[in-house]
Amino acid sequence: MSASVELESRTDPVLRRMPCAFWRSLPVLLGIGCALLVPTLVVGVFFGAASPILALVVCVFGAPLLLLGIDRLHTELFELTAERPPWWRRALVAEAIVLPFGVTAALSLIAAAAAEASGAVLFTLAAAAGALATVVLAVVAVVALPLAAARPESSLRAIFMVSFYAVVRSPLPAIATVLVGCALVWIGTSGLPGLTAIAPGLLAALAVSAAWPTVVRAGVAMPPLSPLMPSTRL
Repeated sequence: MSASVELESRTDPVLRRMPCAFWRSLPVLLGIGCALLVPTLVVGVFFGAASPILALVVCVFGAPLLLLGIDRLHTELFELTAERPPWWRRALVAEAIVLPFGVTAALSLIAAAAAEASGAVLFTLAAAAGALATVVLAVVAVVALPLAAARPESSLRAIFMVSFYAVVRSPLPAIATVLVGCALVWIGTSGLPGLTAIAPGLLAALAVSAAWPTVVRAGVAMPPLSPLMPSTRL
């Protein structure tokens, strides 16, 4: 008995509550995935799976949808009673967090295509630099998006600075989330586009699971936790 209590005390509370929160949020998470599937398929058919335009479209449409998923998970995990800004304003913040690595990914794809066509080393280096910048920005965004969703009173600059500091201190959870995201993108562009329907919800859950242990280790206070068996929320 004492061993189980000790193990529970060592387990991160967000991770302990995430399976139940994910299950209760599943309809919303599947809904945002289906909403992202439509523009992804349309752009993929017209421009191809490796198109820079697809990278931008996924980020532009994906940012507010991820925010919806994270908000739904936060509703199950935390007691967030403070008044929040209008949703559209928070969606703009989400775009500001997600879109930068979409832009660097698109530029990297353009440089890679130019390198393949011309064989120029300069374009190869530009593609590699863009890919590295994309990974760094994506890792920071994994932490920044849940933090911004729960702390809308904080400035975007403060969110980025705290997230970057937290990732430098504890990078593995965010890196693991980005690796899963890359795997989902690869599988989705390799003949299983329907996987896009589950990818946003899964990434939202992984981002929340990675962000809060990371920022807490950096000294950020976690919002008050909801009861382990919350009432069903709409």
